[in-house]
Order: sequence, then structure tokens, then C-alpha cells
Amino acid sequence: CINDSKSKLVKVILSLLDDSVFSYREKLIFKEIMYHGFTHEAMGLKLGISRTRVTQILKKTKTKLYKLMEDNEQVWKLINESDITIEDGKW
Repeated sequence: CINDSKSKLVKVILSLLDDSVFSYREKLIFKEIMYHGFTHEAMGLKLGISRTRVTQILKKTKTKLYKLMEDNEQVWKLINESDITIEDGKW
């Protein structure tokens, strides 16, 4: 089931965020925007930084996350089952 695979994928990605390569702010921005639907502007206001800076941090976080995902067969299996497209770190 596509929704079941997406749910499992979210759990795996959130567990990858626990890696020490991510700062608290990177984790927070990624989770709030990608999981809870915050806008870049709302995150900027919440953190006292610009919307542009939020976008830069999110991009950096996605790049780091993609590098962690590259060799993870479970992640790519779930991505394929979920009908999600991720190419060259872009989602």
C-alpha cells in the first residue's frame, strides 16, 4: 500500500535526522516545514531569521539527508513503493 510505504518512509527519514551531522536548528526547520507544513516565512519568524536563511538551511539539511540516504536500500525501496521522486537530492 502506497500510504503504508509513505508512513514507513517518514519514520525512516525522521530517524536519519537523529544523526549527529544535523544541528538542532536543521532538524527543527526540516521537521516543521516538511512534516508539519510550516512556511519558510513562518519558520523565519519563529526563529528570528530571514525566510531566505530558512530556505538555505533547509537546502543544506536536505543535501546532508540525501547523502545519508544514498546507500540505504530500505529508504530507496520505500521511495519506489511510495511513488515519490527524489533525484540528485531534490524532492
